[in-house]
Amino acid sequence: NLAAEPFNDPLVRQAFTLAIDKEKIVDLVFKGSYLEAAGLLPPGLPGYNENLAGQEFDVSGALDLIAMSGYGSVDALPAITLTTGGYGGIIPAELEAAVYQWEQNLGAEVTVRQLEVNEFYYSLTQQKDELFYYGWSADYPHPQNFLEVLFGQGSPNNTGEYYSADFEALIGRAAREPDLETSLELYR
Repeated sequence: NLAAEPFNDPLVRQAFTLAIDKEKIVDLVFKGSYLEAAGLLPPGLPGYNENLAGQEFDVSGALDLIAMSGYGSVDALPAITLTTGGYGGIIPAELEAAVYQWEQNLGAEVTVRQLEVNEFYYSLTQQKDELFYYGWSADYPHPQNFLEVLFGQGSPNNTGEYYSADFEALIGRAAREPDLETSLELYR
C-alpha cells in the first residue's frame, strides 16, 4: 500500500523486494513448475522484456536500504499487517514463505490478516493494510491487461494506488499506437 507507512518510502519497498528469494520459492513451494518473472509482465506474454534482470535477492542490500530510509532500522518500522483472502486461517504456501523470509532476512514482523474471499476482493480498497496479497490472471494476452488495468491512474484494480505521470504518458502512447510491434516495444 503506497499510501501507508512504511511502504510510502520507496527504499522500504525495495528492501522488502530484495529480501525475498524468489528462486527458492519457485523451487521449494512450486517445485519448479513456474517461471520467475523479472518484472510486472509474466514470461511468455507479448511485450515481456526477456532482457530485464529484475531485482536480485540481496539481504545485505535490503538492510542497507532500510538503514538509508526514513526509518533508519527495522526496529523503527511501524507494525506491518498483510491482508489476504481465504478461509480458515490457511494461507497460500508462497505467502507463508514470503512472510517467513521477511522475518528471517530482515527481522521484520509481519502479521497476516485474512478476510473471507468475497469480502477481500470486493472491499480490498477499503480493507487493505500495509501489505496485501493479490493475484491477477489476464483477461486477454496483452500487456495493457496488466499495466494499465493494475497500475493505471483511476483503474479500480490499482489497489496499490500507484501513480507516475511518466508511466501514464507511456501506457497512453502504447495504447494509441496502431503498429503492434511499436506498441509492444512501448509497453516493454
